[in-house]
Amino acid sequence: MKLRTNQDVIVLKDFRVKTGLHCESSAMMNALHFQGVHLSEGMIAGLGSAPAFFFTAGDAFPFMGGRSHTMLENFCASTGIGVASASPETRQEAYDAVKDILRKGIPVVLRVNMRYLPYLHGGKYGGKHTSFGWHFVCLVKIDEPRGAAWVTDTAYPEPQAVALKDLAKARHAKEGIFTTDNFFYYFKQPSSVNIDYRAAFIRSLKTLIENYEMPDGGLNALKKLPDDIRNIETGRNRFILKPLFYTFYGYIEEFGTGGAAFRQFLQAYFSEMSERLGNKELEKTAGVIRTSCDEWTALALDFKHISESLDGKDKAARDAMYEKAAKQARRLYIAEKSICDAVKSLYDTM
Repeated sequence: MKLRTNQDVIVLKDFRVKTGLHCESSAMMNALHFQGVHLSEGMIAGLGSAPAFFFTAGDAFPFMGGRSHTMLENFCASTGIGVASASPETRQEAYDAVKDILRKGIPVVLRVNMRYLPYLHGGKYGGKHTSFGWHFVCLVKIDEPRGAAWVTDTAYPEPQAVALKDLAKARHAKEGIFTTDNFFYYFKQPSSVNIDYRAAFIRSLKTLIENYEMPDGGLNALKKLPDDIRNIETGRNRFILKPLFYTFYGYIEEFGTGGAAFRQFLQAYFSEMSERLGNKELEKTAGVIRTSCDEWTALALDFKHISESLDGKDKAARDAMYEKAAKQARRLYIAEKSICDAVKSLYDTM
């Protein structure tokens, strides 16, 4: 489908990119900074109670998630900052909607499929394995005569150019378990909100505890993880194990998590809040989180080692590697339970 355009050029004047470690929190950070709200990425992830845990053990290619899908909603509930969002049905409606918002001088956060952003893949579309529809960028410029838009994207220090047709495809992609659905949002006059940081912090603790106590996720899923690792070959073809374990490693350390499955963000959040609120007890909790960060990284490295070492290994050797990772997952569960207990104690006293 060809987009209808009017040869307009719309650009956010004096926009300066803030580089980040995770796609959505960095997109939020860029939008908020331009609108006069200067929060670090750790503060955004923390106020959004991002850290969580999910593991789809029954799937042929299990997904391991370290963050809540409701970070944006949690952030707005904690801070009182308003957000408007929509999922227009067609590519044209989706384009016209964000163009109108950008024209008002407001950056727009877009949900996109990474496969159709050529700047990520050497100037072409990525392969099927790169399809991921829960990636976020911040729209800062449209140049219709050139048929292009510019977006911020995580660690890139400058806005990245993408053809309007490719951006429309990335926003409308239907493939994969996470579809983009033309979803976008923007913040409504965020600089007018006087954030009550103590109240926002307490609200974020409540949601974080809920993340840990989810019936099918959080600590319950982490407690089962050692056995899930031990039984990883049950009902699965061995040929997927190498990419599977490398993906597990990536879910924790590499795929835009900020390190240690979003717990590095959580540690930074508690340290920054300790200074902001003048509460040294929060720095003690940051130390508890730091221990969990180390355990997450150790598990990720076990997964990476398994991925790199499976070739030629017999069943007994493979089981020995799984057992080592399972014991590390048990240590991780203990460390994560310590975070939950510390957060509960804080919540009860604040």
